[in-house]
Amino acid sequence: MKGTAKKRMAAAVLGLAVAAWALPGLAMDGVFEITGAGTLTNPGSYRLTRDISIFGGSCLVIAADDVRLDLNGHQVYGGVVIGAHSGAIVQASGVANLTVLNGTVSGGWGPGIAATGTGARVMSVRVHNCTGSAIVLGDDAAVTDCTAFSNTLGSVTGAVIRAGDNSRVENCMVLDNSGGSYSGIDVGDRGAVERCMVGGNGVSGSLLTGVRAGDDARVRLCSVVSNAGPVAADCYGIVCGTGAIIERCLVVDEQGGGGGIQAGPQSQISECVAENLGGTAFELNDAAMRRCVAVSNGAGAVYGYSCWARSNTVVESFVAWGNLRGIYHPTDDQDAQIRRCVVKHIVYDGVEPGSWSDMRECLVDNIGDNGIDAWGHAARIRDCHVLDAGDVGLFMGGTNGAVVGNSVVCTGTCYYFNLPNTYGEVTNAPHNGFTKENPWLNFEF
Repeated sequence: MKGTAKKRMAAAVLGLAVAAWALPGLAMDGVFEITGAGTLTNPGSYRLTRDISIFGGSCLVIAADDVRLDLNGHQVYGGVVIGAHSGAIVQASGVANLTVLNGTVSGGWGPGIAATGTGARVMSVRVHNCTGSAIVLGDDAAVTDCTAFSNTLGSVTGAVIRAGDNSRVENCMVLDNSGGSYSGIDVGDRGAVERCMVGGNGVSGSLLTGVRAGDDARVRLCSVVSNAGPVAADCYGIVCGTGAIIERCLVVDEQGGGGGIQAGPQSQISECVAENLGGTAFELNDAAMRRCVAVSNGAGAVYGYSCWARSNTVVESFVAWGNLRGIYHPTDDQDAQIRRCVVKHIVYDGVEPGSWSDMRECLVDNIGDNGIDAWGHAARIRDCHVLDAGDVGLFMGGTNGAVVGNSVVCTGTCYYFNLPNTYGEVTNAPHNGFTKENPWLNFEF
């Protein structure tokens, strides 16, 4: 009796194995129906008819061009055999134009979906609990309306969602993932990331970046929120290469020693907000930033600036409020333009113009140390107003600068000029209807 039961159990297990690797059948509508794990060797449309799984090897291998895989609301489970496969859904080498949509991918020792050939599309897919990246695609790819959560990248340096050059990631969420050092979303050169959220991710290594994009990329309408790592870790919100455009993005509650938004040369940042970050809110090099806001940043870093502006940088219509440090243009760098900015409630220096910088029409108020601290050579300070600086209101430590049409109101030293500098009258006492509400009325030439 016991022997008969064992034979029946063995037959049942064998039957399941055969069913799991059964070849796809052709449905009435011309779509191949998939009932188990296996390799897809022909182009065309495929559709899952049930959840499928495997415990060793990849669950589905795509070995043909131009495959459209509709998960049909079902789940592909990759199994937990360590080192046994390279992903739950894997595209073979040299294969292109895979589309995966409408379902869930979970588990597995490797990425959820790995399609590194060109032209891949992943749409409306949830990927979770993978030991590796959620989605890894090649060039000319698109990821839309997807969610990647609770994946563990281990010590691997990678990304939860990664796509190559000329790729697009849109309307996606990357939530509650963990790993050594990685990015939430990473696209290559000329890529685009739009309307995405990266939040609640943690890092045990040295680097966590919410959104990373290459040269000539565009990041728009994205939120990077509450990602955290050790104090020594660099946790950044958005990092882009040369010629990038970053618009209407929000970076909030990024902890560790990193910062908010970094942009390479010839980049443009506009209408972005960085709030409650451990490090510097904005870092620019030969770039332009307009109509941005930095609030309550820098608590986790020695150099937690509202904005770090390198050479040939434009900072315009910028509000810095309640940060550790204000706007910083290093003395070794040149030709920054700081215009129509408001810098208030700063612990240390308000604005530090470097060599050949041009600062004009700025309001600097309630500053712990120097309001304007210009150590660079040939700095130009014009039409600015300083209120309530803890040390010196307007300090010109460099030489050959020009200071014209400014006003300073403070209880300590209002201004100090190193020689030789050229300056016009600096107003430091109420006169002729002096008003804090409209400091532009206080300029004298």
